[in-house]
Amino acid sequence: MGKKNYKQAYSKYKPNVDFTAYVDHYPDLKNAWAMIEAKITGKDMSKVKNTGNPNLTPDQQADYWIKRMPVGNINDLAAAKKAFGQAHAAEDNALMIGKYRVQTRGRICFLITVLSRAIQTHGMKITLTLLPPLPTLTPTLTPTPLLPPPQTRI
Repeated sequence: MGKKNYKQAYSKYKPNVDFTAYVDHYPDLKNAWAMIEAKITGKDMSKVKNTGNPNLTPDQQADYWIKRMPVGNINDLAAAKKAFGQAHAAEDNALMIGKYRVQTRGRICFLITVLSRAIQTHGMKITLTLLPPLPTLTPTLTPTPLLPPPQTRI
């Protein structure tokens, strides 16, 4: 089985979304963008705060996304930020519709982040069951609508 060309696959994901606003909307994505921007601009990555996956260094996290970002000129920061938003949204979508395979334990942290965002966005409660054998884990999602809070009567 060959390696997936994420950059090419994610370049095809084009919903009617302002990907830059998408990055700016979520604090975790703004923090991830700060790591990516630091890597692109040549900042000392050892001084960049790790706000994402605790199993990866900021340098590794930036590399993870840079190789997935559908952008022609990585040094064009506006285009790169938009491309990061597009890549993240495409991967988020693939996870939500079950088209993305979690291949390492480190990806579990990312999957949990995506699922918690889905819960916040869509008001759902989910049950996550990880099925062995390791290292490939397949999440099982069971969406359950949250009940509204009980009304108090006077």
